Amino acid sequence: MSPVLMTALPQELLHLIVDLIPNDDFATLHAVSQVCNRLRMLALPLAVRVVVLDPHGTGSQTVASSFLRLLQGSPDVALLVKSLCIVEGDTRRGRKSAARRDRKGTTYAWLRQGGKALSQALPLLSSLRSLSLELRKSPSSSNSPTMHESEGIRWEWLSDAFKSALGHVAPQLEMLSCAGIRVVSALDLADFISFVQATDPDVLKELKVAFETDSESRSLQPLGTLPTPSILPHWRPKLTSLGFTDDPTHGYMLHFSLASVDFASLSTLSLRIRYSDGIQELWAAHCPANNGIRNLRLWLTDDSNFPLGLATFFPRLTSLYVCGPLDMPAWGRLLQDFRAISTLDSGNITLETTLYRLRGVMRWFSAQADIDDWERLVQLLRNEQRISESDSPAAAVQFSVNTSSRSRAVRSEIRKHCRTVESVLRRLGASGDLICFKTSIGEIECTYL
Repeated sequence: MSPVLMTALPQELLHLIVDLIPNDDFATLHAVSQVCNRLRMLALPLAVRVVVLDPHGTGSQTVASSFLRLLQGSPDVALLVKSLCIVEGDTRRGRKSAARRDRKGTTYAWLRQGGKALSQALPLLSSLRSLSLELRKSPSSSNSPTMHESEGIRWEWLSDAFKSALGHVAPQLEMLSCAGIRVVSALDLADFISFVQATDPDVLKELKVAFETDSESRSLQPLGTLPTPSILPHWRPKLTSLGFTDDPTHGYMLHFSLASVDFASLSTLSLRIRYSDGIQELWAAHCPANNGIRNLRLWLTDDSNFPLGLATFFPRLTSLYVCGPLDMPAWGRLLQDFRAISTLDSGNITLETTLYRLRGVMRWFSAQADIDDWERLVQLLRNEQRISESDSPAAAVQFSVNTSSRSRAVRSEIRKHCRTVESVLRRLGASGDLICFKTSIGEIECTYL
């Protein structure tokens, strides 16, 4: 179409053309922006509003350098970038070359290779409001965090220039997400916390931190040997969403988050934690009774010392998800605890166990005692079933079993045990009514945040 005809088209029609293009279709949006200045003004902000830097299939330095050249050559583009996601690759010990060649794999440690260009690019993004550092695991290592070592985004590997650039954009961020961060020393952890505290507490609304861990031997020291978390009096963000994993830091991150965050505006809380002595008191000291948390997602890595009465800290809860290695009596106590919350409907409760192998974790199925526990749980739900104002029964509680084991024998055994549970629930008349029981045989995606 000639430039003359383009100038004759009404602005409303150009808006319709651009609106038909998906926001994530960068190639089309970029092509449309090259047609004429009028379309460029409409398409370019959509094309660069959300930028994902993923070196999969290309050289890491090429991705970072190309992004830097774009920003330096088009200052108007830098002003339009609102959200940036930097995807780091992952590999397994001794398999770095295989991970690079894997068609479905990822590039290894490209942040170290492309850090110089990224260090120059980040300060140019003066309108940036959302920043994500994301670890993409290769398929063979994502099935079980205990089967293969995951390098993660090693904080100590990041250059001082790149960390300085992160600190430069931190005060302008409304959302900060760091998934797959690995800290192997108290010094690393303190340095990472300093970066988080570089954000502006009056601007930051969402904070998500997921530490990468593989075994106790690679975790940090117990909390007693770690320094006390650095709590800055002026850094008390009023977040609407908070998510973090605490198990590799042995309570450090939990202590820091509860002591620093203002819970008055918090509506969503996601935690992967290991319960131990003293944590109940920590909750009581820092979590106000009148908090407005509506959505709670818990991943438990240890069922020892699991506290009762946890529901008292979440009086306004409307949605609950809990994943952990609990046995049936523990699930029953937890469910009874949280059903005391008047705002929490049973249909918005999901209890899940994630299985990587059978040994030591199949706690729902095999023995007659387990079947008796299911019967007691069904009776509990039946006795406490609430009736809504429309006199319709409350929705069923969701129970889910997920496994990613590749062993046919393991999968077959899990299916057999799950069929036993489903048979018991049908016999008790609870299947689909009081309890919705689901089994997923496939890969597990641990989205802790």
